[in-house]
Amino acid sequence: MSDCEGVRSQLSALIDGELSSTESRVVENHLQACTACRQELELLTDIDNRLTRALDVSSLERKCAEILQAAKTMPPMERVNSGWHAWRLVSVGLLVVAATVLLALFPVFWEKDSTHPPAPSLNLVAQLTRATGPVQFLQPGETNWTEVAPNARKSLAAGSRLKTANGVLCEIATTSQGVLRMNESAEVVFVDADRVELIAGKLWCLTPNSSNIEVVIPEANQQAPAPLVFACPSSTELQCMTGDWTVTCDSISRNNSTATMTLGSVSCSVEPGETVSINREQKIDRKLSVDASSKIWQLPLLAIGAEVDEELVALLDRILAPIGMSKARSLNEDQLRSLGPVGAIPLLAYASVESPTKSLANPAADHLHLRRTAVRLASEMVDERGIRLLKELTADPDEYISSVAKGTLNRLNPQPH
Repeated sequence: MSDCEGVRSQLSALIDGELSSTESRVVENHLQACTACRQELELLTDIDNRLTRALDVSSLERKCAEILQAAKTMPPMERVNSGWHAWRLVSVGLLVVAATVLLALFPVFWEKDSTHPPAPSLNLVAQLTRATGPVQFLQPGETNWTEVAPNARKSLAAGSRLKTANGVLCEIATTSQGVLRMNESAEVVFVDADRVELIAGKLWCLTPNSSNIEVVIPEANQQAPAPLVFACPSSTELQCMTGDWTVTCDSISRNNSTATMTLGSVSCSVEPGETVSINREQKIDRKLSVDASSKIWQLPLLAIGAEVDEELVALLDRILAPIGMSKARSLNEDQLRSLGPVGAIPLLAYASVESPTKSLANPAADHLHLRRTAVRLASEMVDERGIRLLKELTADPDEYISSVAKGTLNRLNPQPH
């Protein structure tokens, strides 16, 4: 059996959340690299959603029960005739349900058949690519929020809303090749592939080379004549946050292009490496203190799937390097601790990289020192979810790292390893 056949045989179980964590990880890694299997997952997810909406037969069951109950109280001959009609109505009702399901699914199979022109479909603008827990979405025209599993790559149409619960982060890829990441307790609306509304929380976006992304914050404050708009230009990394009557925009990388903030008829620039905030009185505050530590919240999300990738390593290079160099820089250490047990996973994954990569912010940095710092911090925060990585680190050639890993394992699980 090929890899694709094996993965596709598990997609239904993936959608239903029936796979083990190990099986889910194998399937997710394959989906990241295989477009055909991702499309198959989208099709199955769409079918599952349509079936859920179509198979609402509660009213039919009630009517059938009423008819059958009435037939039991009739005289014998009338009961025979009425009973026959009752069962005929039940049969017709079931046929109606079957027809409803087929009609609901017909567009899916029509689109699947390349010999026919595709049926009209929603304007898909984005796709959920990874999350640290269940995410809720609201499709346009619907009134009830639907929860989607973190490993289901849900496609989102223009007008869709997405929100994360406490402790849940997620990543979305837009059809224009942009990447968005939402912090916990955040909510956005996808106006289209290049324009999103930030309703609550924190949103990070990375724009592709060929297009821009606009982040709109409706009613930034009650006195505002218009929504606040941050225009994020091509190849730029921007982070916006709203709450407590203050809106903040971080132009994280000093390699960014200049972004623009517009409120009504007033516009101002957001320079690379700058943080711009506006309060309820529309007072603008600027500071040049943005650094990698503002992205610490993303670490648990980056550790999903491939446990060590270039972005994760590069980010931790920049976050860990300043620790211990000055009192102010110890804030990075405190921020890492604030992530809790989920923050230990990316630290342990980082520590498993024995040599620097091309992504290092400072190629001359002592990578062994950074790895030791990562293991030390992780040992304070880790829970049972980090046991597998700790076991791998017990064989590390560095005596300090292997010793800390063994000691942490003994604390978590006193059994022999």
